[in-house]
Amino acid sequence: MAMSGRGNSCPLLRTLDVQWVEGLKDAQMRDLLSPPTDNRPGQLDNRSKLRNVEDLRLAGLDITDTSLCLIIRYMPLLSKLDLSYCNHVTDQSVNILTAAGTTTRDSLTDINLSGTRICELKCYLYMQNKWCQIAGYN
Repeated sequence: MAMSGRGNSCPLLRTLDVQWVEGLKDAQMRDLLSPPTDNRPGQLDNRSKLRNVEDLRLAGLDITDTSLCLIIRYMPLLSKLDLSYCNHVTDQSVNILTAAGTTTRDSLTDINLSGTRICELKCYLYMQNKWCQIAGYN
């Protein structure tokens, strides 16, 4: 999968669906998510072009916690994340996404973990607790 054509003309997307894209791994996710590296005259914006994505669909990809760290860093508005059938997603991945101080801890409202090695009960309990905290039921 060639990523060289990503350019700087990518609109500020709200939804990105790359489910089951063959060959899309951590290195390609880094290319997609990282801010532009070319320093063109007048190019002052060094933020990710995908910073406004709210719904990210990654089902079936061969990604690891490396990609999840990039998602946390470059997608502060993410509310829906589909990690179903991502074989390298583990309980530690959920810990990364929900760690104190991360943007995803506050922004994520919907995580699809079907077909992963995640302890689903742990995720359910986290989301229930998160809702209680948001609603003020501490």
